[in-house]
Amino acid sequence: EWSLAIDDYFKTRASLQLILLLIDTRRELSEEDEQIILWARTRGFSFLPVLTKTDKLSSAEATKKLSETKALFGDCIAFTIYDKNARRQLIAA
Repeated sequence: EWSLAIDDYFKTRASLQLILLLIDTRRELSEEDEQIILWARTRGFSFLPVLTKTDKLSSAEATKKLSETKALFGDCIAFTIYDKNARRQLIAA
């Protein structure tokens, strides 16, 4: 149902180059997350997973989650509002 609305939106927005998929680092991918990823891939849209709330995890947990996500998608950004470099990475994406 949401797929049709999003399809129409992206078809009319030629200037959009990348979908940023925000994923709460403390949670596993939801079924909805997986549907969005499948939808983006089947339509050829570029997307970048952004792991949010990385400051809520220990350094070791955050590193592990980042590695797992990179293994699944090839690239991702770990983001916390407390890290200015993360904000720069996100803007550069």
